[in-house]
Amino acid sequence: MGELATRAARGEKCAILFGPERTGLENEDIALADAVVTIPVAPEYTSLNIGQAVVVCAYEWWMTQLAAPEQDGKAEEARRWLSAAIGREEGDAPLATRGDVSGLFNQLEAALDDVNFWRVPEKKDIMWRNIRGTLVRAGMSEQEIATWRGLVRALAGE
Repeated sequence: MGELATRAARGEKCAILFGPERTGLENEDIALADAVVTIPVAPEYTSLNIGQAVVVCAYEWWMTQLAAPEQDGKAEEARRWLSAAIGREEGDAPLATRGDVSGLFNQLEAALDDVNFWRVPEKKDIMWRNIRGTLVRAGMSEQEIATWRGLVRALAGE
């Protein structure tokens, strides 16, 4: 991703090609590429599905852009573009910290325990994992966490 960032900073048009999940890229496609990205995997699992490969590449690109020194505003432009791509805009409230999210989870779980939400105890783990996953993927701001915590307090009658 460092090489890709360098090329993009020079104004070159760049792309990452992903082949069909079942077969990957054809040899003819690879022959036309300027470079090949490889992702180290465990020997017993020699491939990734396309979603995993895209996420790893996107994450590495993101980290490269965040670490890049300001070059004619390119890194800041990338940060703005990436933020917009995930639905965040300049001036939005800061993202919640892990501590903020953890506090919401503790409060929400206690409130759900109090109203016997987990009617089938064997299902609690999977249900709670689903709830947490949904809230984590939302990428909430500090203000949104505060709103959720107020909502849980109100529903709990506090």
